[in-house]
Amino acid sequence: DDADIAVTLAPPLLLWLASPHGHPLCAGRYELMGGTSGNGRESVHPSLHVASPHGQNGCEGPYELVKGTSGNGHPVWKHVDSDKFLYTGSTGKWHVGGRDVKDKNFQCSLGFISSKERHDGVLPDSVKSWTRHDGNNHVDDADITVTLAPPSFWLASPHGQKTCEGQYELLKGTTGNGHPVWKHVNSEIFLYSSLNHKWQVGGKDVKDKHFRCNAGYITSKERHDGASPDSVRLWTRHDGANHVDDADIAVTLAPPLLLWLASPHGHPLCAGRYELMGGTSGNGRPVWKHVD
Repeated sequence: DDADIAVTLAPPLLLWLASPHGHPLCAGRYELMGGTSGNGRESVHPSLHVASPHGQNGCEGPYELVKGTSGNGHPVWKHVDSDKFLYTGSTGKWHVGGRDVKDKNFQCSLGFISSKERHDGVLPDSVKSWTRHDGNNHVDDADITVTLAPPSFWLASPHGQKTCEGQYELLKGTTGNGHPVWKHVNSEIFLYSSLNHKWQVGGKDVKDKHFRCNAGYITSKERHDGASPDSVRLWTRHDGANHVDDADIAVTLAPPLLLWLASPHGHPLCAGRYELMGGTSGNGRPVWKHVD
């Protein structure tokens, strides 16, 4: 046994520091210094996705980080197709607001959708309670979600439905029932959210139905309630007759291009940098090769 062997992801390219009560010169965006390592906290996600199935549908969709812009010391994301902004208001809550909040330089607390409580530095995808304006007041809405929209996933299904295995990439500008959709890089197979709020892996027929269906070769066993596909722990697959539980199906974030292995107490030739071998898999999983 060697507890000091570690395989880690390459460090995040971007971190964000907020210090609303002092040392304002320290607040803002921090970029990775190549060749230098350090410890950090939660990284700012470049892309988020808002789903609001019961109202304020104009706020739904993908949001991209606005570089060089902050709202009350925190990052700001903009809807990719409209002037909607996900920002921190002056009361410390996350809001989804319109062009007027940008015109106020985000010095306000206005939103079609708002976090129920102050976030205290927690990023939007970790907030669990949201409200939406129903025309008169803000009402609680447990089905509003802000989730990560990773650019790609990797799916492994070693015991069946193997045509679904492989890499899936985000379809920008496409949603399924208010949630993002990913497409297999080599075929017409889609990872989408169905009408019954489950993640499904389906074929061209689900796309032809604009994802307004509950069809899938592979399906999450339970409702996802806004959780990203890589957070699902139990999947089912169709075996030709029924959907059966399959604990070995896994949806993971697309494999990182780079891993680093440290082995300070032995086998030094194994230590160092490993790069992803594109198009190569081992038992349904990605493979990395030592490069030094």
